[in-house]
Amino acid sequence: MKTSVIITAGGKGSRLPADQKKQFLEIKSRPLIFWTIDPFTMLDSITQIIVTLPADELDHYGSMIIAEFSDINFTFVAGGEERQDSVYNALLKCSEKTDIVLIHDGVRPFVSTGTISQLIALTAQYQAVIPISPVKDTLKKVDNELIVSTIARDHLFNALTPQAFSRDLIRKCHEQAREEKKYFTDDAGMLEHYGYDVHTLLTGDNNFKITDPEDFELAKIILSNRGKANENKSY
Repeated sequence: MKTSVIITAGGKGSRLPADQKKQFLEIKSRPLIFWTIDPFTMLDSITQIIVTLPADELDHYGSMIIAEFSDINFTFVAGGEERQDSVYNALLKCSEKTDIVLIHDGVRPFVSTGTISQLIALTAQYQAVIPISPVKDTLKKVDNELIVSTIARDHLFNALTPQAFSRDLIRKCHEQAREEKKYFTDDAGMLEHYGYDVHTLLTGDNNFKITDPEDFELAKIILSNRGKANENKSY
C-alpha cells in the first residue's frame, strides 16, 4: 500500500519565544524540522512527503529542506490560518495513488520507524489509527485556584502523532468540516465527531511535542547523542 506523509510545519510557535519559528530552531546545527523528517525518509513504504510551511517563507524553508535531503522528492504547501487548514491544503496534494495518509507534527522529532510501520500496518486494517501514551500524573480539576475534583486517569491517554488514516476517509471528513466551518484540535477528533471509529496504538511517552523552552532543552539533551540519519532512501 502506498503511504503519503503530511508534516505540519506552518505554525508560528508562539509559546516558544525566539526570533525564528520553533520548527527551524537548530539543535546540533540542524533545524528541528530536519530531525522530524529523518525517520520518514528511511521507510520504503512511504512514497510521498508533503511539508506545510509558512506561506511567506515557503521558498526559503523549502530550499533548506531540499538541500538537506537532496535525494528525496518533497511537495511543499503553504500553511493555512489554522493547522486544520494546512492539513486540508496538503491533502489536496496527496497522490491519487495514495492509500494511507500519516499526519505528523513538525515539532515532534522522536517518533520511531517501528511506530510508523506499525501505524501503517494497522491502518490498512482499520482505516484510522493514532499512537497514544498513558497519562501518568494525577489530574485535578481546578476552579478559581481551588481543586474541584480529582479525575480518574484509568482511561485517559495522550494523543500523539503521526495519526494515520485511509486517504479517502480523512479527505472526506476534512471536506465536510470545511463545508460546515467546524474546527477540531486534531484529525482524530474530527473523525470521532463524524461517527467513525479511531483505533489506537499504545506507545511510550518519548514521542513528545516540543512546545515550550523546557521541551526544547530536553530535546537538545536527547539529540546530543544522536547523529543524522546515515542514509536517506530515495523514491
